Amino acid sequence: MSNDVSSVLNVLSMVYEHVLSVDKDGNTLMPSNILPEGSSNVLSIVSQPDIAKMEYFLKCDEEKVDGVFAVFSPNLKMKWAKIACLKKAGNIFIGINDYTEKQQSRRKEQHTSQYDMLTNTHYRHNLETALKEIDRPENLPISIIMFDVNGMKLTNEAFGYAEGDALLKKCTIIINSASPVDSKLFRMNGDEFLLLCPLCGENCRQEILGKIEAMCSEETESMIPPSFSIGIAYKESENERATLLIKQAEQNLYANRIVESTKFNASIIQNLKNLLSKKNFETSAHISRVKGLALSLGEELGLNQEQKNTLSVAAEMHDIGKVAIPDEILGKQGPLTDEEWDIVRQHPVTSYRIIYGLGDMYHIAEIVKCHHERYDGTGYPSGLKGEEIPLIARILTLVDSYDNMLNSPYVKRKMTQQDAIDEVKRCTGSQFDPKISDALLNIIKKG
Repeated sequence: MSNDVSSVLNVLSMVYEHVLSVDKDGNTLMPSNILPEGSSNVLSIVSQPDIAKMEYFLKCDEEKVDGVFAVFSPNLKMKWAKIACLKKAGNIFIGINDYTEKQQSRRKEQHTSQYDMLTNTHYRHNLETALKEIDRPENLPISIIMFDVNGMKLTNEAFGYAEGDALLKKCTIIINSASPVDSKLFRMNGDEFLLLCPLCGENCRQEILGKIEAMCSEETESMIPPSFSIGIAYKESENERATLLIKQAEQNLYANRIVESTKFNASIIQNLKNLLSKKNFETSAHISRVKGLALSLGEELGLNQEQKNTLSVAAEMHDIGKVAIPDEILGKQGPLTDEEWDIVRQHPVTSYRIIYGLGDMYHIAEIVKCHHERYDGTGYPSGLKGEEIPLIARILTLVDSYDNMLNSPYVKRKMTQQDAIDEVKRCTGSQFDPKISDALLNIIKKG
């Protein structure tokens, strides 16, 4: 090896982790342990797609060219390399530095700038670029499907933002799983998504929506199962403007949301009641007994029809918030700790948030929140006293307690009816409203 080459190698070795001297075809002019075994050509260290770029580096007339390469050679112990090709005094040198960490960081930054970190969907500000790529004659027909996740506000407010995030992730997984590989999903705002599907006509759209509906129906164990309000538009000819079709899909979504909200509310209530029944937190038999006794008590107290209707709905939903209590606490055989009691005492508030979040039942939500208040002001969650507690909530307090005395699965020794009557009398004026207690005792006396 000439002194000139040796001198250049020494200088370059201070800048690069690995330095090779090669000819114009990439063959090394001296042995090197960074090449794969049996190879003498620098092309063998880079991945197949980068070979053409490396060949250009070797053949070009510039004194120095460099770039980032995916590395093939296991001897380099790196995934990405910054490789420079330098020409000095008629000789060609290759300098190599590990670029793996920087490349991965750069790719992560690129991903972060293009994708929503929670749902891994495209940001809406990338929609215009995607439209330019997809909105071409060869991609017709193009389907535009907008999704609004039902129950996001309810989930966040009733069960917390962690549950809301989990619901969003689950929903985007469902949409992506049902969509063609060349489609793109964008998060438009908090709970709205837009799916762009090239080469997707009526049959394709129905297949996507059918898969989504099937996957949503399989989520039977979720407190708020995934479901969507949907708006659709599609482009079938070149002269239709995609931006106007997106607005049309939006308008269709908002129109469908009004219809879907009523169906969603009914399905959520039923789903939560089913979950309570499955976990034996609150059996349908208990709800039925509480409702029946509450209505009898309402009749005895002379409630009007509107009050009885309210009492009926409140009785059905009075403990819906128990779905948020962990199984191990609600089914615990021994006494609860102070921390566990704090969790249990939150269920009227959770019930309130669920019912309030469904809309149009604000008065029911307030009643349900108060059904663990006590007449003497020592109840929870607000410590209300006497007639500060809504009348219908006071009725629920008594009938719920009375039925639990006789039938609760969590009481080791169930009371006889006489025991329960004695307990009602003992707690009248402290836990129960005396007027309502008297009415209940009259009903029992009548048989």
